[in-house]
Amino acid sequence: MLPTLLDPQILQQKKTGDPYLKVLLQAGQSAVLPMAQAQEAIAIPASRVTPMPNMPACVLGLLNHKSRVIWVVNLPQMLGLEAQNLNVQQYNLAIIRSGKTSLGLVVPEIKGVVRFDIDTVQSIEGEVRPEQVPYLRGCSIQAQEILWVLDAESIIQSSIFAGN
Repeated sequence: MLPTLLDPQILQQKKTGDPYLKVLLQAGQSAVLPMAQAQEAIAIPASRVTPMPNMPACVLGLLNHKSRVIWVVNLPQMLGLEAQNLNVQQYNLAIIRSGKTSLGLVVPEIKGVVRFDIDTVQSIEGEVRPEQVPYLRGCSIQAQEILWVLDAESIIQSSIFAGN
């Protein structure tokens, strides 16, 4: 007899592993962020982000969210991928946090939550461009898809915010 999706063993398997927020970076490339550092996933009007002069192109500006001011970054562009179309009415925003610092990551799509064990993460060095390596913990193959495992701490501590 084939197991069904409601089989208790299958349901238990789906709940195992660490939770990650899955986001689309560009067509054919998704990434995950540890839920321990993913504070919130929301859609906001693009007009709520205030552009700031003299910042790298991937920095879209500042956002006042829940009485906190946070930087908003075009994550695909920060990673050297195709930049998200900025002529949109709203942004899909994943807010990450490390300590007291929060950062808003604009992505084309927020795909939900996936679970897997950290033991499945493999090195990605040599498979990606050198400028992407500092922001990645590695990759994990899930359901025949290669997911980049992002390092939220490194993204927040990026040199693009030096002095800001």
